[in-house]
Parts: sequence; C-alpha cells; structure tokens
Amino acid sequence: MGSEPARQAEPQKAPPMKACPLFALLVAALSLGCGGSHGPQLFPVQGKVTYEGKPLSRGTIIFNPVNEALPASRGEIQPDGTYVLSLAQAGDGAVPGEHRVIVNSSTQVKQGMEINDPDYELPRPLVPTKYSSLSTTPLSQTVKEEPNTIDIEL
Repeated sequence: MGSEPARQAEPQKAPPMKACPLFALLVAALSLGCGGSHGPQLFPVQGKVTYEGKPLSRGTIIFNPVNEALPASRGEIQPDGTYVLSLAQAGDGAVPGEHRVIVNSSTQVKQGMEINDPDYELPRPLVPTKYSSLSTTPLSQTVKEEPNTIDIEL
C-alpha cells in the first residue's frame, strides 16, 4: 500500500522518439496554414489608358473579378496614362481570371475652391459615364498567371 502513492506522484513521460516526429508534423502543418500568403495569389498588372487615341491624364482604374468572391484591384492613372494595379500593397497586382473594368476620370476642382463659391464648377467626366459603372461598362480583361501588360482603349 505504501508504494502506490509514490508511483502516482511520478510524472508520466512519453517516449521522445514517438512524440518529436508528431510534434514536428503538427508545427509544420500549422505554419503552412498560418504563415505563407494572407490572401489570394496576385499577378502584376500594368498598362496605359487612352481615350480617343490620347493618354488619359488622371483618374482611377478598377479591375473587378467576375467571381464576386474575389477582391478587386485598383490603380491611379498617371499623367502619361499609365497605371499599376494594387490590392493590399503598392503594385502587388490582381487575382487571375476574367475581370470587368471600370475607369473613372473627371476634371479637378480648382485649388482652394469651395462649393459655395460663385465660380465653383462641379467636376466633369473626362470619359463617357458608361465606363464608370460596373453595371454599364463594356470593358473586360483577363489577368493571366504571369506579369500582365493590359492597355485599355476607350
């Protein structure tokens, strides 16, 4: 009777050869799920937007995946008409697949101008408004699983 409490007080140890490989597999599996990428795979997209043959000098371009579960990417149109798409970080690109493309571009409000100023003018679209809505844009493009150069002609 006196020896039973002594055995219960000793901690049970798993054999090290069996526990270590199992632990290593568990850590590896968790690191694959938690490390790695934090979203969909993206591919670089750049290009130039032109309207009536001339570079569009300002605006925004948005690539909306046809698969609505995937995120859209956007880019600022530069004065020479070029753009680079971004999602989470500058220039990281867009998800591969078919996209509906939206282009927004309008005149700028004069610096320091307030809406109640008598000379205030509302910004005017620089391209037809059909390009600025997902429901009316006729533009579609495919992002490939490689670096993409996609020029948009309006």
